[in-house]
Amino acid sequence: MVKLLEQALDAKRMLRPEFVTAQGFGARIFADYIGREEFQRAVDLAWATGPTDITIYHAEFGAEEQISVLKNADTAWAAIFDQSYEDQIVEFKDRDLFLWLPSGEHLFVAFGDRRLLASLGDPEDAAAEFEDYVENAGLTEQGKAFLRDCARSYQI
Repeated sequence: MVKLLEQALDAKRMLRPEFVTAQGFGARIFADYIGREEFQRAVDLAWATGPTDITIYHAEFGAEEQISVLKNADTAWAAIFDQSYEDQIVEFKDRDLFLWLPSGEHLFVAFGDRRLLASLGDPEDAAAEFEDYVENAGLTEQGKAFLRDCARSYQI
């Protein structure tokens, strides 16, 4: 059985843009670690037509992928927070909406149905907010370059 993290992430544990486009999906990058408010916005979007399971695929580098299936947004948020040291992909079952939450990186990515992603706001505004974060987060030049490369890769 092929595991989602193996399919979606490359050897450096970065989301593969080719995986996203092969599914016919779009992607939107966001700055910093995901907060409760951003997670709730994704839940509200995914649950607009009714609640669905929240599946969290997670693993530390080099470890086996674990899967948690949750029915409650608060429980899912607690699990995401508790596993923040692991790479995670959150799937909203049957909604074509996913969140990639990389361990230790100053970003997260929503990917899935382009119509759903459009509900997350104007992509140009999001890109400007991301660039503002990169400039003002006190990162090294190498850190800034890394995030800018990610921004180019994940604006699909």
